[in-house]
Amino acid sequence: MSRSPAFRLVPSLALVPALLGAGPPPPTPGLFAKDVTFHARLDEYERYSDVWGYTAPGGGEYALVGVVTGILVVNIDDRRTPFLVRFLPRPNSPWRDIKTCGTYAYDVNEKSGGFGIIDLSDPEDPRNVPTPSDFGAAHNLYIDEETATAYVAGADVGNGGIRIYSLASPPVPSYVGSWDPHYAHDVYVQDGVMVVSAIWQGQLDIVDVSTPAAPAELGCVFYHGAFTHNAWITPDGAHVIVTDEKPGAICRLWDITNPALATLSGTWSPNPRSMPHNAIIEGELAYISYYTAGTRIVDVSDPFNPEEIAFFDTVPSTNLAAFDGCWGVFPFYPQSPGLFVVTDMTKGLFVLEHTPGVISHGDAAPVRWDSAPDPDPEPILGSGHLRIGFPAPNPVRAGSPVRVPVDGAGALHGSVVHGSVVDARGRLIRSLTGRGALDWDGRDGAGRPAAAGIYFLRVGSGGFEEQRKVTVLR
Repeated sequence: MSRSPAFRLVPSLALVPALLGAGPPPPTPGLFAKDVTFHARLDEYERYSDVWGYTAPGGGEYALVGVVTGILVVNIDDRRTPFLVRFLPRPNSPWRDIKTCGTYAYDVNEKSGGFGIIDLSDPEDPRNVPTPSDFGAAHNLYIDEETATAYVAGADVGNGGIRIYSLASPPVPSYVGSWDPHYAHDVYVQDGVMVVSAIWQGQLDIVDVSTPAAPAELGCVFYHGAFTHNAWITPDGAHVIVTDEKPGAICRLWDITNPALATLSGTWSPNPRSMPHNAIIEGELAYISYYTAGTRIVDVSDPFNPEEIAFFDTVPSTNLAAFDGCWGVFPFYPQSPGLFVVTDMTKGLFVLEHTPGVISHGDAAPVRWDSAPDPDPEPILGSGHLRIGFPAPNPVRAGSPVRVPVDGAGALHGSVVHGSVVDARGRLIRSLTGRGALDWDGRDGAGRPAAAGIYFLRVGSGGFEEQRKVTVLR
C-alpha cells in the first residue's frame, strides 16, 4: 500500500547532516540520546496522545497512535520509512488510550463513544467495528490477553473505578463486573493481580481479579505526597513500579510479595526537575515516558538499585516539568527485540531502537533531527490558532487563583478568548473569558471553592480544543 501523502516523514539521523547542509550539525543544549538509534519520525497532526503496537499473525509490525481526532494505523516494517495505513476517526479528545487483543484493537477516550474497536485481521485494511457500549467516556484501559479480559479505568459510570469485560467472543465486549470504591486513573493486570492507580486518593490499590466477576482487595500502597498516575508489575510478580505525575516526582519500586504489607525497594529519577508520565516493563527494563525528559530506559532487574541504561529525549531544549514531550512508549515487538515506538505530544511518532553502544555518551557532537533547538526554556504549545501556556501555580490550593497564558497569532493576538473549567468527568465548573490569559479564581459558577481533585482548563479555537490539567489540593 502506498504511503499517505498527507503524513510527513522526518528522515533518519543518518540523513540529517546532508539535508541540513555542509558542516557540523547545529548545537543542542545537551546530549539527547544514549544507546538508542533513531530510525524515523512521522508528524502531521496537531496533538498526539498514547501509542500501542500490533504484530500481525503474518509478521507485519504496526504502531497504533492516538491523535485528537482519531487513531492512526502506521506500518513500521521498514523502520526508516514507516507510512500511514489509515486514519480512523473518533470523537475529539486529547486523551486516548489503545490496547490490543488477538486481531482487534480497543480504545477509549475522555469525551464519548465508549469502546472503539478496530478489526486488524488485515492490518493493511483496518476497519472500525461498531458495537454498543454501556459507558461513554473513560480515561484508560488495559487488556489481559492471557485471559482475554479488558479492564476500563475512569469510566463515566458509578465512581469511575474499574469496569471489567470479557473479550472471549470478539469483538463484542461482555460486561463481567466492576471494582468501584473510587476513581481509577490507570490499571494493569498480571496473573490475576490488578494494580489500580487511584490518583485522587494518592494510593495504589492491589486487587485479586483471579475471578473477574468478584474482585477482592489484597492491599494498598500509599505514601506522603503520592499522586499515583500509573503502575506496572515486574514479570516475576514480586514488584511494581509506580509513577506520580507531578513536578520533581521520582519513580518507586514496591515489593508486593505480601500485598497487605508492601515495602519500598528502590527509587529512581533522571533529575530533580522532571515529571514522569507512564512506566511500562518489558523483561528487565522499564521504559518510562518522562514528558520533557523523553523516554528513559531503566534496568530494574535489581529493584533495590534501578539504573538508567539508555534514553531518548524528544525535547532536548529543556527538562523542566511541563505537560509536553513524551506521552507514551510501546516496546513489545516480539520479532524485533529492542524496537520501540514513542509519541511526543507535539512532535509525533518516533520509531526507535535500543542499541547499546551505537549512540552513547562521548565526545561526538549530538545530531539533531530538527533544524534548530526550541528557543523557549519552557515550551508553549499551540493549536495553530492560539498558543496555550501552562497553568501557574500548579498544583494550587482550593479557592486560590491560577492563570493560563494565552497568546495569539496574527489577528487573534490580544483578542478576547473564551474557555471553561471542567472536572475529570467532563462536567462544566466555570466559564472563563480573558485577554492574553485565562484566570480562574478556583471557584465554581456559584462562587464556591472547587473541591480537591483534577480539573482541566479548556480553550477552543478554529474547531480545535486545547486543555491544561490543574491539580487542586485541599
